[in-house]
Amino acid sequence: MKTTPITLRPLAVLLLTVTLSGWQACNKTGVDPYEGEASVYFELADKWETMPDSLVYTFYSRGEQTAAKKTVELRVSLLGNPVSYDRQVAVELDSALSADENAARPGVHFEPLPATVTLPAEAFETVIPVTFLYTEELDTREKKLGIYLRANDDFSLKLPGRDHIRLHISNMAIRPVYWGNNTSLPFTHFGAYSAVKQRTIEEVLEVFFPTPKKSTGARATSGRYGALT
Repeated sequence: MKTTPITLRPLAVLLLTVTLSGWQACNKTGVDPYEGEASVYFELADKWETMPDSLVYTFYSRGEQTAAKKTVELRVSLLGNPVSYDRQVAVELDSALSADENAARPGVHFEPLPATVTLPAEAFETVIPVTFLYTEELDTREKKLGIYLRANDDFSLKLPGRDHIRLHISNMAIRPVYWGNNTSLPFTHFGAYSAVKQRTIEEVLEVFFPTPKKSTGARATSGRYGALT
């Protein structure tokens, strides 16, 4: 019986042709570069869908005040294409808080903010530095400030809800997320949480509760919490 040899050459040619055709199609119909006005927005969470509306910070850590002043950096990201020159991001305080008795005051609770921060050439992000100043008032009262990004000649604002943030600052203990949510010892013996109780435990028993880096609570939706260490 005569057998016909099987050759893979036509199959290889066919596969190569399909691959090249697909590459050419992708080349022609690939994702186009961003078009339109450049925009900026706050990017302050690990996940896009969990952008916080508030950030809560405290000077208090391990039973004591940690410093006279501390700086946090608020990340601002670019929606658009980088360019070969520096651009300016406009920054403004939330004037709606000016009449609030718990509003943080520039020069008292924080250093005055710059009117603009620079987005360097070819960069996709920059930061707004906010330096908090300790006062004894923060031992018993939380202060707050709001920061807005504003449109200018360099940037528009195309992402509603991501152009502003509210900051809360104090020198008070922040309830650990596991206090009240943990059934293991010793948490079951602590009872209802209070900042005074936490301070007492830390000062008398020298048992220190780590300040939570992230949490959620009534004061902040998907808020981020942290000690200014």
